[in-house]
Amino acid sequence: MKDLIAAIIQSGHDDGSVRPEVTGSTVVRFGAMLAQPMTAVSGWDEAAEEQRTVFLRGIASAGY
Repeated sequence: MKDLIAAIIQSGHDDGSVRPEVTGSTVVRFGAMLAQPMTAVSGWDEAAEEQRTVFLRGIASAGY
């Protein structure tokens, strides 16, 4: 899995769609945060969706 994620990120680096500072570890850490639902937090599903959107916009390079 680690190699697959690294290859996907590298592909994004190569085509310029992913910021250079983003690594496979960046993606894995964020995914782990979303994978642990905070069921005690009101509105967690909506908050997690918002975080996914922000994260995906944040890793994209300026032209995407």
